[in-house]
Order: sequence, then structure tokens, then C-alpha cells
Amino acid sequence: MKKSILPILVALALASGLSSCKKTIDNSGDPELYSFGFYQAYNEGNLYNDYCVDVGENDSIVRIELPYKADITFLVPSFEMSEDDSAYVNDTYQKTNKSGHDFSSPVVYAVRDGTNYAYYTVVVTKADPLSWSTSATFPLGVSEIKAAIDTLTGYPVAAISGTDGYLYYLTYDGTALSAEKITMDGSAVKGTDVGLAFSRTALPYISYLDEDSDLCVIYKTTGWQYAGRKIDRDCEHTGSALGFTPDNKLAVFASDSVSICDVTTWQKPHGVGNPYFSLHGVYPNIVKAGSGLDVVYRSSESNGGISICRYTGFEWSVLADDFCQPNSAGGNSTMQVGTFGIDTDPSGDILMAVNNDCEGTGLRQRVLVYDNVTGSITQLGGYVDEGFDGNSISDIAVSYSNDIYHLYTIRNAVGELYPYVSEYDKADGVWSDGLSMNSQPIVAADMVVNDDGQLYVFTVGRDHNVVLSALE
Repeated sequence: MKKSILPILVALALASGLSSCKKTIDNSGDPELYSFGFYQAYNEGNLYNDYCVDVGENDSIVRIELPYKADITFLVPSFEMSEDDSAYVNDTYQKTNKSGHDFSSPVVYAVRDGTNYAYYTVVVTKADPLSWSTSATFPLGVSEIKAAIDTLTGYPVAAISGTDGYLYYLTYDGTALSAEKITMDGSAVKGTDVGLAFSRTALPYISYLDEDSDLCVIYKTTGWQYAGRKIDRDCEHTGSALGFTPDNKLAVFASDSVSICDVTTWQKPHGVGNPYFSLHGVYPNIVKAGSGLDVVYRSSESNGGISICRYTGFEWSVLADDFCQPNSAGGNSTMQVGTFGIDTDPSGDILMAVNNDCEGTGLRQRVLVYDNVTGSITQLGGYVDEGFDGNSISDIAVSYSNDIYHLYTIRNAVGELYPYVSEYDKADGVWSDGLSMNSQPIVAADMVVNDDGQLYVFTVGRDHNVVLSALE
């Protein structure tokens, strides 16, 4: 994926490989540095992973590459040597995990054992800034796209509602994209408002509204088949979402409805304040948080805020009800009608990428965080002030090492949307400048991150070509 912010050790030493900065001590009597690096624990607010190398017996230069965002003007190193050895920089005694330096220029360490010295030059460099690479393109008329990670291959896939009204399943094999027009019983399937999720057995499930606006779910083994047909009738065309409950039941959501499949029977679950649970909202999104399954949606109430409900396998609970971000005038910023994205961070907090209509100044695109412990909702970093009215495209993705990415669009004066992705800078509490992805406007987009931390983004241009990009 990325050159510098992968959740792996991105470090390099002469004639040596990556390590955990641990090595058997050699008490030969010769001064020797065994390992050198920088731990997150001793460089809080600057580094967010550990970067460490073993030092070879004949190495005199130690090279370490850090993320492009790292401040290398002051770093606290961690190093290991024999207990009888001592280290010095400019004749000043050095303590591992304590003695910091400016590493913007090479720093020479002298390791002493009695009267013998060994000298090591530590060279710290920063990785190149992140950039986009186009992984693959595919010509296909697309109205909607919903992405997920194939849990079997680790590559991104997508459920697509085409401009021809039919459903497609788009896959990536690491080199090229291919699209399958979904058919059942010899007939192509028409649908809109798609959702996509994978079961524990790595089977793809797609939710959609059919030609009668009825909610359906299909899944693929050797071929496509129904998991549930016309589960709900006459749904609004405002999105669908599906996922799996903690007890591995399939749950599907559409406007103002939720259904759960118990073995082979679809049921309406008992819920919050009513005999049957109802969303009372549109544009549902699903994410797993700890032992629960959370659904986030735009409330149907007058405020047009965000509501969050959690299902534990036994009951529903309301986590947030019609929340609106306050504006500077003391009123509420109404969530714009349209799709939005959600994800969870490693602590279980819910992150939500939303578009707000704010004080008549156009859209403000921001990321909100639901704190899983306190139940409060706050804004993460700043916002993007678009200055034009109209629906935009937004999404959020979080890696397991808590790299956070925000997909948003900027609209020009004639209404064309151009995509950008920002990364959250934890050190400064702000979003990085957005990386532009396309020189051409887009009509749809979605992004996902796999278990290795690789970020993928699908975009669909006005020419209807699907482009899969990766952040390198």
C-alpha cells in the first residue's frame, strides 16, 4: 500500500532485514550495536508505529525510513547493545528510550567497551508523500457503486447498479477488473439502492430494490440465488444496507425498515419503544462495533440529523437520536439528503462522514465521531467548506492501525464533482491537504481499506468508466 503509513515496520539497515529490535546479546568483549530504532511509546504525538532494525555485525551505517509526516528534528531512539557497553554522541552519554536528538542530519553513535570503540552513523530519511496509482479501469455504465473487501482474497469488490438498470458484481484480481452481470434463472437482475457485505464464510451478499421498489437480498456460491425476495414492499429509493449480527444472522435495512433472517425465515425484530423496531430514517449504513451491529442513518425527523442504533443479538438500543452538528449561529446544520459513510476505529468509536447544509453558505463536509464510552458526538478535525449547494459524495475508512481517511468531493460552479482524500493527522488534530484523485469529474465513488491497511477507492467518471485507485 502506502510507502510510509502501513501498519508494518518500514525500516532498512545495510545487509539486514526488519526485526522487533530484539536480539541475543553477544558478550564477546567487542563493542557492538545490536539494534536501533524509534518506538511509538517514546515518540508520542509524532510516530504512530514502531520503526526498528537489527544492525549487522559489519554495519557502520544504520538507515531508517520514517513516514513523510514525521518530525525528525527531535526523536527519542531505542537501541540495544551488550550490558557492558555504553553509547555516546559527541562525548555525551546516551540512554536508550531517553536521549533525544535532531536526526535531520546523520548522527554518529560511539559504542564503547572499555577502551575499544565502534562507530555507527544513523541516517534517518522520510518517505515520499502519498500519491495515487491507478490499479485498473473498466468501461461500465454505473449509477451506484458500493464497495467492500473480499474477505477471501483481500482485494476490493463492488456491487453496481448500472445505467441500464441491471445489477453487476465487479471484482479485482490484483491486476485487472472484471464485471459480471448478475443473472438468476437465466434472466438478468434489475435493481437499485445496492448494499454489499460478506458472510463469515466469505460469501458476497447484495441487497437492492427491485423494479417494484421491493427489498431483496441475493448471495453467491457457484451462482447467484435469493437469500430473501421482497422482504419489504414499496421501499423508498434511499439506499439499503446489510450485515451480520453477533449471532451470525443476516440483517438488512432499507428506508424505515429492518429485517433479520433467522435460519431461513425473515422476521421483524422487537425493538426500541415499539412492538417492532423501525428506523424512522433513510440512507442506512451498517458497521460492526465490538459485540454489536450498529446501523447509522439520516433521521426522518425535521432536523434531518443522524441517528444510531445498536443490536446486540438480543435487543436494540438507541445510541443517538437525530443528532445535528451545531453551526456558528447557534442553530443546527441539517444533514444533506444523500449518501454518507461510516466506519469504526480500533476502540469501537463510530466515525461518520457527512455533508451538512450550513447557514446558507453551501455544504460543509466533515467527520463526526461517536464515542463508544461516553456516548458523545464530536467533530474530528476541521471541515471542508464547499461553497455550493447540492448533494456531494463522502465516505470514511479506518485501518486496523487507526489510519483515518476521508473521501469528499469539491463542486465547481456548474455542479461537477471532483474527488479528494484526506488523512487525519493525529499529531496536530487536523486533516491533511486533500489528495486530488481525478482530473475529470465523477458521478459516484466509494472507498475501502483491507486488513493490510491498503486503501482502495472506486470512482466513476462521466464517461462511466470505473477507475480503481490505490494510495501508495
